[in-house]
Amino acid sequence: MKYAGVGEKELFSRRTMDEISRISSGIPRLVNRICEKALMYGYQQGLRIIDDQDVLYVSDHKMLNGGEQL
Repeated sequence: MKYAGVGEKELFSRRTMDEISRISSGIPRLVNRICEKALMYGYQQGLRIIDDQDVLYVSDHKMLNGGEQL
């Protein structure tokens, strides 16, 4: 994260991590996919921190796995 320029700042809020866990059911590859898509969405939107609403947006708009709903 330091290499990417984030440093010690929090990138995901605690509520965001809880939402990622809920949506993914704790399955590691789904956690990775959700985080990747949320980070891409956050970058496109110019966000400095990803919150639970951003994760829900990514999930609700079928942005995971090329449109496949989890």
